Amino acid sequence: QSRYVSGLEVVDLDRRQAWRARQGVVQLPMVEGLVDVSDLMILKEGTPLPESLDEALPNVRPGVRLKAGDRFPVIWEVYGLRILEPVQVTIGFSK
Repeated sequence: QSRYVSGLEVVDLDRRQAWRARQGVVQLPMVEGLVDVSDLMILKEGTPLPESLDEALPNVRPGVRLKAGDRFPVIWEVYGLRILEPVQVTIGFSK
């Protein structure tokens, strides 16, 4: 079991307000036989899908403001699967 601190800072430039939240996060060991996923990483438009995290990092989208019609790659890591084991994924977005 690992312990970390997570922080989030949000700025609303139009209203000239800002918020900050910090909390402790515990990473529990994976349970054998279950699948786990990382957080989503949103990349810049037109970025080809990377083969590794190191290849993805320079192409992370700087911010998460999205407009209707924006196209961008979303990637994540999956843990607990065998190499080349097939998996079906569905992702949705809402306001």
